[in-house]
Amino acid sequence: MGSIISAECSCGYCTSAQIDNTGRLITAGYDGMGDLLMGNGMRTRGIYYYPALCDQCKEVVPVNLDRSPVRCPVCKGSGVVPYYKQQMAREKGNREIPYSTVCEENEHGQEIVHALYEDTDYLCPECGANRLRFKHEGLWD
Repeated sequence: MGSIISAECSCGYCTSAQIDNTGRLITAGYDGMGDLLMGNGMRTRGIYYYPALCDQCKEVVPVNLDRSPVRCPVCKGSGVVPYYKQQMAREKGNREIPYSTVCEENEHGQEIVHALYEDTDYLCPECGANRLRFKHEGLWD
């Protein structure tokens, strides 16, 4: 199960990269263009999608966190930073997006839990300011 999300910034940027539920990149002709899949579904075992900033494409893209190294599905580059990383937002919000929780270990072996929030300002790939907002649009499986 996962979430369908979108991202918009006050500068006018909005998400455009989309991956279907089989893992293929959709670039045009899709009704939900701008919606990103996050999490995993019944047809995407071994894949866990999460939004990331690709510094080469200057886009918010869905990356597979279960693959190492994490790569951009558009340019295939490895210069991507998932939006749960601390440098992507200044502070945590209160409205957590469903199925956005990610766990990782810190340098001391302690588990750190991260999530995306609808009421948090994230780094925008277009203007470079912390004004990008994610919005929960629905669920997918």
